[in-house]
Amino acid sequence: MKFNNKITILSIIIVLFTIILQISEGITVTNLNNQKDIEFTMYHNEDHSKSCKILFKPKLIPHSTNSITSIDSINFKKAIQIRCKNSLTKESRSLYQKSCDLFKTTVVSDKDPNNLSFSSLPKGNLNDSSLQYEFLKINLDSNNMNIIASNYQLKKSSPVTGDDKDQLFVVIEFSEDILKLVYEEPKVEKEKEKEKEKEENQSFIGKYWFYLLPLFLIILVNMAAPPAQTAAQVNAASQGAGSRK
Repeated sequence: MKFNNKITILSIIIVLFTIILQISEGITVTNLNNQKDIEFTMYHNEDHSKSCKILFKPKLIPHSTNSITSIDSINFKKAIQIRCKNSLTKESRSLYQKSCDLFKTTVVSDKDPNNLSFSSLPKGNLNDSSLQYEFLKINLDSNNMNIIASNYQLKKSSPVTGDDKDQLFVVIEFSEDILKLVYEEPKVEKEKEKEKEKEENQSFIGKYWFYLLPLFLIILVNMAAPPAQTAAQVNAASQGAGSRK
């Protein structure tokens, strides 16, 4: 029991830390309508055989001049299409519970296959038959549509009704990654300084080129010409010629 409590506290800390690292950032529907389709794959405990495919089609979001911070699979059925292979049956619950201490869920997109997002639940949740509805939240970077974080939950009630009641419920939120901003801002400032310095150097050369060119030519001629003989060397050479006579 104590171990499960520790896992629950750890999961809560991870979720809170994820929230802290994000800024809710609205994105215009027009911008979304210009994005390409993204396919997300969700699977549990490295079991790819029972994966869920979530196809996000931003072009099918009804056109609007407003900005939005999230969409879900209820109000935007055409834009979020879900295909699951018996993601969490009674048999799979029993199998996942025996496999490890945590029930881990992985989400990855075809846009960035190397960027895996993880979330976890205590495996004891799989024993609770009242927790039968699956919820998945995916946080996307509003600038590039890459995954920032994901959070998979099991809940007692479902907002989905009718034929879709047993289906996975998906929410896609648009956020901005604070860590990315912190790391990129100094980099951008440094690049701006380098660019400014480069422009200053170019402007200096462009402004004084007619002074620098003759100086450069003089130096070049002096380097190519043979070294001048001193008076002592001339006298020595004339004496040597006289003695040979």
